[in-house]
Amino acid sequence: MYVVTNGLWPSLENSYIQQLLVHAPRFTEEDEALAELGIRQIGDIASPNQKKQRQEKAKWLFLIILFLPSIYFCARIIQAQKQNR
Repeated sequence: MYVVTNGLWPSLENSYIQQLLVHAPRFTEEDEALAELGIRQIGDIASPNQKKQRQEKAKWLFLIILFLPSIYFCARIIQAQKQNR
């Protein structure tokens, strides 16, 4: 550990710091240069893995919203037909 003016600064060997670094977003040299100049990137800065997870969630949500009412109304029709017999 390194001592800094506001407390202890953990070293790179710290397991918590290593976990943060493993899961930290990756930036290109261009992104880093623009950030140093104070230029904020416009758009989605999510990693490809996060984008794929969001697409999967959106797909399942769409399918549920699309088919759940259909299944419900089909069940209601079948139930109504059984009661009319």
